[in-house]
Amino acid sequence: MNVRKDIQPSPVGDRNMYSRLVQKVKKRNKTAETLRKAVEEWQAAKNLVQAKQHVFTSIDIEAYEIDHSILLEIGWSMYDSKDDKYFHQHYLNNAYRHLNKGKYVDDMRLRHLRVVLDSDLKYLRKQNFMWPGRLGHPDTVDVSQNAVVTALDTDTIFAL
Repeated sequence: MNVRKDIQPSPVGDRNMYSRLVQKVKKRNKTAETLRKAVEEWQAAKNLVQAKQHVFTSIDIEAYEIDHSILLEIGWSMYDSKDDKYFHQHYLNNAYRHLNKGKYVDDMRLRHLRVVLDSDLKYLRKQNFMWPGRLGHPDTVDVSQNAVVTALDTDTIFAL
């Protein structure tokens, strides 16, 4: 995704102006890179779905916004592209049912399962969650070492 634009020379009056321009360029470059990654991951996901050979699994974890060690809920979704079937399950942690989110993030407890995989993978890693190993191999904390074909960052794709 190369976009070319004509660039006009612009005199820079002082050091502060130069620093502001450099920061602006860095921010735009970061935005362009995020968009490039999102498009790339979207295309990869689309290709995997169209192949009709894969089962897609997503995990959604909701931790309490004030104390991230408190797990409020966990859910999972699976889509079997070969049979075009969708399954999902969502569990609330009854011990913390009285805790609500909403101060910093939306409380999605009673709504449809959100798919925010990247932050959930980080959370599971911190909790030393063990992924099922590949056939004949032990369980592992590294999701890339299990039976995964690819891991797509839904945070990045969601940014589109």
